[in-house]
Amino acid sequence: AISAQVVRLFYAMISARVMPTHFCERLWLGILFGLAAAGDQDPLLVTTSLGPVRGISLPPPSAAANGLGGQSRAAPRAALRAFRGIPYAAPPLGEEGRWRPPQQHTGWNDVLDASDFGPSCLQPRCWVSENISRMSEDCLTINVLTPAAAGPHAVMVYFHAGEFHCGSSNDAESNLPQFAGDIVFVTFNYRVGPFGFLAADALRSRHPRNGTGNYGLLDQRFAIEWVRKNIAGFGGDPGRITLMGESSGGTSVAYHLTAGGRASTDLFHRAILQSPGLTQVKPFSKASQNFEWILAALTAKGSPGCRRGSGYVAFRADAVMTKFPVGVVIRVGINDTVAFAKRWCDTSQECAGFWRASNHVITYLSNATQFIYDVENVPGQGASVSYFKSGPTDSNEQMNCLLRADAVLMNSVTYLVPRDDTFQTDAWAPVIDGVDVREPITKSVARGDIAQGVDLLLGTNLDEGTEFMSLTPPLSCAANASALAAWASSFYGAAVGPHVLELYADNKLRRPLPACGPGGSPKDIPGEQATSYNAASRSAGDAAIRCPALRLAERAGGAAFVYLFAVTPNTSVNFGNTSVMGAFHGAEVPFVFGDDFELQPGHERQISAAMGCYWRSFAKHGDPSAEACSGDSGLSA
Repeated sequence: AISAQVVRLFYAMISARVMPTHFCERLWLGILFGLAAAGDQDPLLVTTSLGPVRGISLPPPSAAANGLGGQSRAAPRAALRAFRGIPYAAPPLGEEGRWRPPQQHTGWNDVLDASDFGPSCLQPRCWVSENISRMSEDCLTINVLTPAAAGPHAVMVYFHAGEFHCGSSNDAESNLPQFAGDIVFVTFNYRVGPFGFLAADALRSRHPRNGTGNYGLLDQRFAIEWVRKNIAGFGGDPGRITLMGESSGGTSVAYHLTAGGRASTDLFHRAILQSPGLTQVKPFSKASQNFEWILAALTAKGSPGCRRGSGYVAFRADAVMTKFPVGVVIRVGINDTVAFAKRWCDTSQECAGFWRASNHVITYLSNATQFIYDVENVPGQGASVSYFKSGPTDSNEQMNCLLRADAVLMNSVTYLVPRDDTFQTDAWAPVIDGVDVREPITKSVARGDIAQGVDLLLGTNLDEGTEFMSLTPPLSCAANASALAAWASSFYGAAVGPHVLELYADNKLRRPLPACGPGGSPKDIPGEQATSYNAASRSAGDAAIRCPALRLAERAGGAAFVYLFAVTPNTSVNFGNTSVMGAFHGAEVPFVFGDDFELQPGHERQISAAMGCYWRSFAKHGDPSAEACSGDSGLSA
């Protein structure tokens, strides 16, 4: 239960049945670039601490493209200035930059063209709205969207999502928000994947305080410092800065609120966390396995400076990719032992390693192998083991291998790595290194070690679990109560599992229930016929995302406003058919930002207008209800 003395409950139970009838007030700013400036000062020219930048003017967003080939959103009806692709740190390249904390940029003298987004950081292309046109290891840039009207305006700094492996500052769902009419809105890139979260003792000497594995988080802090130092020049109020993030972006915000990121809490004043994954922090031991995997993979690919070490590195898992691409499998041994497999693979230059399935069948893999896929061990299931020829083991040789590796190759061999997705963490995530991250975020929250005086707006979605059910023990759409009980005991353990049936009984499940199946298929089972599956999905989403978020609200060092988003979108640019997704993880994003290219006319856009107004009001005043947001009558409090 959340203490009423600590939390001011802004529990907006937004459902598809609720249809707000009014839009949030918008302000029509009729005079372009009406800045409080003397003489003929160019409103598109701003001098930053690193040098001058020239931005561009944007028409009202109702006439602006969203980046996906359609029109954007209907509001705010105000002209804007956009400054994009501004470097906020030195390029993180080579000996001086790769796997080091961000370094101060040397700056520039000539006016920098800030008309376009910089390249996204290297990563897999994970979803449609990422809007990625180019990628580079040199990617630490920041973007400022600011009203043409005079400030100072409240500032929102948005941390993109992407499981710390994907995401970009120009994501079409979040690069032109509906509340930008009188808010300065900032997005930025930070290092992701192995470039942002590779951890190993061999890397500690590259950090002035002997840390490792959290370079992406340090990029974020560097960006916040840039905002605090420069935002006044863009019409922003450095005394009203709100950090805002969804999913891993919300996790990042939580880091800057709690013990590990405490040094940055004097740089902002409010925080918005949408479906944060507060359990995403990785133990150092598991992060080290990814380090071993990268060295082995680069060595198998013949990367310069990567010399094979002795023996093999082994990765135990419950599941690996069994449908290997053509040309990857070079031999299958039905009765081979591990000892025989090592001897055989040693004699073959083509053999990179082998996979021993739970049925003991051994599959030999060629140097074309780019991945293995692994989930956490689930009690009671047989385990597979992947063996790969070891990469360099001497720390100096390891650094030589990593620093000489081509960035594109590094990106390609780390799409999937040994310690990959679970309901608790991700392949790449903040690492407990004892320096920059000293403990899990959830532990800091439990101890109440949270920034004081920072007001929070946070919440989760009703169906957080639907997107990730493949990472739990198998469960049929037609599962009955007995199957649910077995699933719960396997997933949660014997002590917790039995309580799932009681807490998520049919009569306690909030409606509507998502269908179960591939989505948009005759094979889909209606939600009312898949209640056990939905109970499992709801419990998993609550355990991983909602419950930790509520604990954070309870321990908040300021006021906390909590919401539950329960809308099943009509469609999703990233997922298509949503009938089996429900109010899925990330479903609220288009509603918050007012993405009319994705939202349906009528109640979806009305709900969106109210949500955008609440978020804007919170950033300006620390209270989502401080301003009169039309649509209030449609939301239950």
